[in-house]
Amino acid sequence: MIKQELQKVNQDILFRVSHPPIDIKIGECNTLLDELLDRNNCMEWAFVSACNPYGTALNQLLNFRRHESLREKLYHYRSIEGEEVNLMETETSIKGFLVLGIPRSDSAKLGLLFEQNFIVVGRRGVAAEILDLR
Repeated sequence: MIKQELQKVNQDILFRVSHPPIDIKIGECNTLLDELLDRNNCMEWAFVSACNPYGTALNQLLNFRRHESLREKLYHYRSIEGEEVNLMETETSIKGFLVLGIPRSDSAKLGLLFEQNFIVVGRRGVAAEILDLR
């Protein structure tokens, strides 16, 4: 089941920020993201959400509180609010943050703290990948 879930993420979900407009797909490099990293003197990044712990849907208010709690944890990083967009479903997108300059180990700790099954990580010039936290 886990492998099927990760394949679904690969195919059906993109990670979007609006300012600047960037869509991140698993397994793909992104020149706009690389340019953003260059402008911020960063080599690595992560997309992290605090919503829906372990894939369990929460109501809007609980997800909002978790999202704001994650925002507070990111105070010393350059972060840009974004969302996970499921291309195959019409359900509401899931809020998260594109975090610039965060080491992979720190992003994994954040994902675990907020009870996520996975986060998305990458480095300049390298394709985005899933980091499975289970």
